[in-house]
Amino acid sequence: MKEIGIFRCQKLKLEAPVGDMISSSYCNMFLEKLTLCGFDTFIDDISPELVPRARKLDVFSSQNLTKFFIPTATDSLSIWNCKNLEKLSGACQMTHLRIIRCLKLKWLPELLPSLKELHLSYCPEIEFFPEGGLPFNSQKLEIRNCKKLVNGRKEWRLQRLSCLRELWINHDGSDEEILAGENWELCSSIQRLEVSNMKTLSSQLLKSLSSLEYLCIADIPQIQSMVEEGLPSSLSQLHLNDQHQLHSLPTEVFRYLTSLQSLVISSCHQLQ
Repeated sequence: MKEIGIFRCQKLKLEAPVGDMISSSYCNMFLEKLTLCGFDTFIDDISPELVPRARKLDVFSSQNLTKFFIPTATDSLSIWNCKNLEKLSGACQMTHLRIIRCLKLKWLPELLPSLKELHLSYCPEIEFFPEGGLPFNSQKLEIRNCKKLVNGRKEWRLQRLSCLRELWINHDGSDEEILAGENWELCSSIQRLEVSNMKTLSSQLLKSLSSLEYLCIADIPQIQSMVEEGLPSSLSQLHLNDQHQLHSLPTEVFRYLTSLQSLVISSCHQLQ
């Protein structure tokens, strides 16, 4: 057996290993994927001995789940809409972590040395990455609507991450200017960048990204000054979306974008 999915079985209690529930011959099974969805009223804790080892583990819409110890064999974990989840721990060899709409979760697991991709969406209480920052081999970071985390971005130390290729940040515009000498620095290895609703994104910061090929920015209040000051000459794709403060695109901008192959402009209602 390669995959098990258990969906909205609300009377099913995880009091015995999932493998034992199916057949005693599967007690030591190793799955490609295990999905647990909709354990709304019968669990507040999932222990690792109750779930079979699985390379990919998805846990969805379990409203009474408050803590979760990630099994050691887990390579990829997705947790979605577990609104009372407060604590995650374990899984030091995990490479992919995706957490969405876990409104009470404050901390990520402490040891994530193998993590390559991290996606956090609508986790308003997460304020910091694990102590020491993200691992050096991180390749993709996606942060959407995590207000406290983004507003503490000067602690991210992303300039250390020489393997980082993709960075996506969707914010609410509450970011404050970082004082001189405390600049928010990014690593020059970033090739794809998507940013929305950040007041402190600057042309200077973008120009430091010498490998940047794809740029998508939306709802940036300072967009007019940014394009006038110039964008990275390495860009091959540029998307400008929902730019309510964009009034014009100086022709000088495109003289320096010699590698640009694709330009998409959407919902820029003041552009003339």
